[in-house]
Amino acid sequence: MFTLATFTSIIILGVVFHIIFKKNNIVFSNKPFVLSVKLIILLVGVIVTYINLIEFDHYHDKKFWNKVKGEVVSFEIVGIKTREPEIDYSFNVNDSVYTGRTNLHTPLFGSRKYQEQTARTISGNYQVGDSVMVYYNPENPKESALKIAPVWSTYMQLTFGVFIISIILALMIPQKPKKENNN
Repeated sequence: MFTLATFTSIIILGVVFHIIFKKNNIVFSNKPFVLSVKLIILLVGVIVTYINLIEFDHYHDKKFWNKVKGEVVSFEIVGIKTREPEIDYSFNVNDSVYTGRTNLHTPLFGSRKYQEQTARTISGNYQVGDSVMVYYNPENPKESALKIAPVWSTYMQLTFGVFIISIILALMIPQKPKKENNN
């Protein structure tokens, strides 16, 4: 699903950038050194995009994990330079007790005050002793999560990879030299 949408957007963005460059008479050299730099940057964009598409597939697979009720064991706000919630929880699977820890994929950007405020808001939803829904890997219950979603940085990196690929492809499309009028 993400693969088709991603590569469609790469092609569309590449064409858009090419049109913008052509309209503004921006011409980039295709000398061997410049071309090799473009290919290296293109490769980086492809790798970043590919890695993040794998991340999306990984989270898609987690959607099919089993669910069980668990309990919040502890909640605290941790960190010195950055502040984030840390939630410990426990759950039972086949008469065995498992534990997990999460920060609920809290983004760590913004001021320390904003991070603290976000963590405190989250703390209102996760008090010690509260019942929570735990997703766990049926093949390995030690793998668990309270929230199944890609982290915000996955979206950012995927966008960056698509952007880089689009620009480099636009720069690599050969342009015909303009004909001179000899009137």
